[in-house]
Amino acid sequence: MQILRDAEMPQTDGMETYRETAWQHLIFGIVMAGLAIGCAGLPFLPEFASSPIAKYPAIAGAILFGLIARMALRLFYASRRPDCWLLRWSPEALYIRFRAYHNYRFPADTPTIAKLDRREVAWIRPRRQDLNAPNTEGTWSLWFTVKHLEIALRRTDTAPLAEALRAEAQQRDRKRSRFNHYPVTLHGDAVHVELQSPKKALAALSRYYPTTLAAEAPAIPFGDMTRTEQEDHILALAQSGNTIAAVKAARAVYGCDLTTAKNLVDGLTSR
Repeated sequence: MQILRDAEMPQTDGMETYRETAWQHLIFGIVMAGLAIGCAGLPFLPEFASSPIAKYPAIAGAILFGLIARMALRLFYASRRPDCWLLRWSPEALYIRFRAYHNYRFPADTPTIAKLDRREVAWIRPRRQDLNAPNTEGTWSLWFTVKHLEIALRRTDTAPLAEALRAEAQQRDRKRSRFNHYPVTLHGDAVHVELQSPKKALAALSRYYPTTLAAEAPAIPFGDMTRTEQEDHILALAQSGNTIAAVKAARAVYGCDLTTAKNLVDGLTSR
């Protein structure tokens, strides 16, 4: 295994690429912006026009519209960048980009790619994981399903990737901010790559790499989990980009306040 920077990525003819578009981000942004516009238009309805608080929905709607539109456009722009890819491969090697495309403003001279020689890949399979999170009433319900491509490794030292992932979790852009999404995680001797369509990627990879059947990881009730399993579950929520759900889960599990729960989640993602 090698950890590479963008500038060290070989430009080999015939190398195949898997990337995901973010048209769904744009569609989501348009839908949410429409809802925000609807909220802003409530004061103009006869039922609200005479209300003394009529101006507040308009202000809130305008602010919400601006924030949603800005985020949707940023995600769409990030997804269209040339460096927005998740997997590249040839008959000789598989390259995994572990920097979330949302964080394209991070320093370009830091490692972002893990290279696996073909002999290091034992097998690849799609994997689905169901995650529970507490809802607004405090009860637990199934909220999230995360799809991964699971890459099992053979006789490979994973320490370089583990250290690179820890360093990536601490990266910040020029404004000292980050989008808390971790598309690549390490689980023992297997690498999980979060994808929208893992079976599509698997079909393309199967030309050169061994593949196996899909795996499912159903959600386990928190009451049946050990403390370590609870921490792993909270970590999985955070790594999938569901930071708010992870913080809610931490508060429900440990009974701590909001600040403590956020610090706990930050500590898990950067360990």
